[in-house]
Amino acid sequence: MGIDTITDFNISQTDQIVLDKNTFNTIISNAGTGFSVSSEFATVTNDTVAATSAADLVYNTTTGGLFYNQNGTASGWGTGGQFLTLTNKPALTANQFLIQD
Repeated sequence: MGIDTITDFNISQTDQIVLDKNTFNTIISNAGTGFSVSSEFATVTNDTVAATSAADLVYNTTTGGLFYNQNGTASGWGTGGQFLTLTNKPALTANQFLIQD
């Protein structure tokens, strides 16, 4: 999984990050805006906590790194890992994601 970079993510302009459930296959939330299963998204302040989070998608508010935590609370990322850096470190919430089947 490569790491993409977004330099100008703007919440006030309703920017969203699209997640395809075929790629992020542990997500069970319904297709649409936000996570219908709230425990699938979490924010943290360091990568160590991100790697053992129970959430599938974990955002590090300190670095702007967004991670797919495919194996949940097990050590490491499973087949996931960091896939995106938001260089302006916006205050992401579940509403900034669009989940598609």
